[in-house]
Amino acid sequence: MKYSISIIICCSTILFICACGNSCTIPELTVFGNDSVLSEVDLGLSVKWANMNLDAERPEEFGKFYALGSVQAYDSIPDDFILKITINRQEWQDSLCVVLPKYDAASYQTGNKWRIPTVEEWIELGQKCKWRWVSYHEVEGYHIVGPNGNSIFLPAAGNTESKYGDKPNGYYRSSDVFDGGATFSVYFTKPENTNSPIINLNEDMDCSGNVYFYLYGIQVPASIRPVRTRGLSLNDTIMPTVVSQHFTSRIEKGNLVIYTPDYTNIDLVCGTMPSQSDSSVIFCAEAAFTRDLLKDFDHSNVFGDHVCSGTRHKGVGSKRNTGAFVYYQGTWKFLYKEYSKELDDAARNGGMGFCQEMMIHNSKRVPTIRKDSNKNEFRALCELEGKICVIDSKGVAAFGDFIQALLNEGVSEALYLDMGIGWNYSWWRDRNGATHEIHDKIIPYTTNWITFFK
Repeated sequence: MKYSISIIICCSTILFICACGNSCTIPELTVFGNDSVLSEVDLGLSVKWANMNLDAERPEEFGKFYALGSVQAYDSIPDDFILKITINRQEWQDSLCVVLPKYDAASYQTGNKWRIPTVEEWIELGQKCKWRWVSYHEVEGYHIVGPNGNSIFLPAAGNTESKYGDKPNGYYRSSDVFDGGATFSVYFTKPENTNSPIINLNEDMDCSGNVYFYLYGIQVPASIRPVRTRGLSLNDTIMPTVVSQHFTSRIEKGNLVIYTPDYTNIDLVCGTMPSQSDSSVIFCAEAAFTRDLLKDFDHSNVFGDHVCSGTRHKGVGSKRNTGAFVYYQGTWKFLYKEYSKELDDAARNGGMGFCQEMMIHNSKRVPTIRKDSNKNEFRALCELEGKICVIDSKGVAAFGDFIQALLNEGVSEALYLDMGIGWNYSWWRDRNGATHEIHDKIIPYTTNWITFFK
């Protein structure tokens, strides 16, 4: 079998150590590229990745270590700088908690030709590429092969606390900052060195997964693997990474997929599903149940009374509608059993609302008509850590297991959203303005969608 690697310029053989402990030799390795200059590698992803770390001279070299918000490399961060980046974060990060370009070490050190990857770009590298542990020029790390067969090598460079240490691991920066003052960093270990993951980036590992997101102090220096926007030559300077001020983030945790829209308004759109060409929409999904399979829309075909853009419409009754969700004047409410008055308030204040089956209320499970043993791909509108989000099961799950997973995650409110093949078709918009479909089958009978606007 042949592999294409963009980091060396002569044919050679590399020993691959799989995550399960097996080793295999890949002979007649096809290699190409310049291994002594920072250059871009097209892995077939949304961005092009550098062939080596920032400040390295070869792909296997560690390069230097940077605190987030610092354009100067450090082995040990001075106390006055720690105080500055901790207290004065607004000076070097934008409103979306992403480091500003002028404080991006990759951008600064390369004349604005490269930048630090975002969390979403690391996730893409993890989920769309093949990762294998290798020993390359006597340096251990991950060999990452893209969908098109090209590849990069991430050395286990450690950080300033484990630099050149006896624990093979790597810490790599993202440009995203967590509210608590930590950065989302990519952390990996040699396969037998496993830690409890926050997020397993790579769902397609040959053996066990050892690549995670890690909440890592912004003041602790770590490696940077730069990226470049597709379509730009090395003579071009990069544009700022953030295009949209409002978008939807996607994160996987255990058996759940969590979509969190950063919205300015929520409405219930009826009759025609919002188009992906409508740039004002950042997320939409089917909300209330539909009674009959009609080609022409009628509000009376929606199960439960509902409010669209400030107008209350009469729907058909359903015993399953034990709860409701309303939103108006920037405030939301999850309601259990008694909700008609709140629907009137939502209509009177120009808001929205719909009825569905309540699953969790006030952080406690409530009785449901659907049996726990029922299996499907499930979805719920949730309140999690004071934010509205939509949470899907990762694949088919038992209904009871899905509710328990929501409770384990800390969901305080959960209202069922219509699912089933075709009913589950939905889409979301990422930070860069690109749209992504959730399930691909479309049917003509869907009637209403909870829609988040930027």
